[in-house]
Amino acid sequence: MTKQKVLLAAVLVTALAATGAMGAQLNFGGDIGWVLFDVSSGSGIQPSRDSAGNPVATAYDTTGRVNTYLMSHGVGLYFNAQLTNDISINVLADCGGTATGATPSLGKKLGTQQGTGTLKAVSFPEANIALMLPWQVQMTTGIIRPIFSEDYGEKKSYQEHNRMHKSSANAYGGEWHDLGIELYRSFEPGGGFSIPAYAYLLAGEQMIGDDNSNKSLLFHVAPTFWKLRLLGSYGFGKEGADGALEPWSRYAVGLGGDFGPVYFRGECFGGSWAGVPVFNHKPEGGIDTTTYTRKPTAWYVTAGVNVIPDKLGFNLVYDQSSPDWTTWGKLGYTTGSSNVTNMHNGQAIGESYTTIGATVQYWVIPGSALMLEYNKGLWKVGDGTLCKLDFNRITLGWRTVF
Repeated sequence: MTKQKVLLAAVLVTALAATGAMGAQLNFGGDIGWVLFDVSSGSGIQPSRDSAGNPVATAYDTTGRVNTYLMSHGVGLYFNAQLTNDISINVLADCGGTATGATPSLGKKLGTQQGTGTLKAVSFPEANIALMLPWQVQMTTGIIRPIFSEDYGEKKSYQEHNRMHKSSANAYGGEWHDLGIELYRSFEPGGGFSIPAYAYLLAGEQMIGDDNSNKSLLFHVAPTFWKLRLLGSYGFGKEGADGALEPWSRYAVGLGGDFGPVYFRGECFGGSWAGVPVFNHKPEGGIDTTTYTRKPTAWYVTAGVNVIPDKLGFNLVYDQSSPDWTTWGKLGYTTGSSNVTNMHNGQAIGESYTTIGATVQYWVIPGSALMLEYNKGLWKVGDGTLCKLDFNRITLGWRTVF
């Protein structure tokens, strides 16, 4: 038995023992999802290097093979133990999911990035204790998913069944897991206003253990009036070894609304990370090592309608991200894995991802939906002359929440 399975079994046994000994209420649930059909087709430019190290770009048209696999977060188990009226324990175990390489990748031909799939190790993206304090403040401590974005932090994308594949806007902008303390309170000033507010003291995007003595702060508010919500987050800290800390900051702003069967939401993400080490490929030849301040940006807009509640739904999404870095491999280098900074033959380079998606959901029963998804991807490095990917992707999946 693997260490991950032993750990999961220990969590289950501990939760059951605790609830039995304390007379607590145990709630159990989860989700499971798999892809029944997944194929991509399109064109692109694949970079490589000749014997002298000069860039060589090869254009191609290709179609990936039809793929079937467990979703990347395909099996999740959720446990909630209500120990008293004021104290509860929450654990989310990500027990499955596969790494198949099915998602198209810059610098690779469609299909060649796909593998047979490997089962991911068991992980615990959430494991915490929640305690109600005076003045209607709830404190949560442990491994938490901070409410930095609504799409990812509040799992709106998952709850709406609007996408099977992680958006690049979340991957490079809205995603955040951490270890620390969350304080939450909703202020109700009256007149139809509501202001949910969160404050965090965090390790700094470290889920298991802190790597320095510095702590990070994050604040999130979501004023609500009528059927609209404004969204705002700001977090900052320092990263690196003690004595060599570099500052970073992240922000998110957005707007959402629910109008009966129709909903919409949009968020913009950005940040700044100082002292990022890179290899620089100089226009005159040769390579040196330097650092720069990475400033990624990302945003998305989504809208959907429940044509028949709990039976038929439709969603559209547009997301874009510029992570402000690229890798050696995406520029055709066969060795080295460090980031390549922003100059190549005198031109700025950096990855950018634009994806347009549409999903039709059909609920077989409440909580269990078949999802037919189409994505159009326009991905490139720099202006695309050296490396780009223009593809269409059709996916049929089935996700069930229980």
